[in-house]
Amino acid sequence: MSRLFEHLDGELPPSLDTWVREHLAVCGGCLARTQHQRAFLRCLHSRQRLTPATEALRTRIEQALREGMARSEHSD
Repeated sequence: MSRLFEHLDGELPPSLDTWVREHLAVCGGCLARTQHQRAFLRCLHSRQRLTPATEALRTRIEQALREGMARSEHSD
């Protein structure tokens, strides 16, 4: 179960994901935990409201990135 979230996010290598699926087919405890976490993640995603960044925020981020790059160039 240490790799549960990687499994749920589809981030496991295919061979390991297959192993997890096979394990869940025979282990009721792990299956119950997986189903609970999957439901929890669905709930989070359904309540997530994405708000586009304002132009002012985009400008500040771009400026911070440019300043960070300039500092790293001068430190070399």
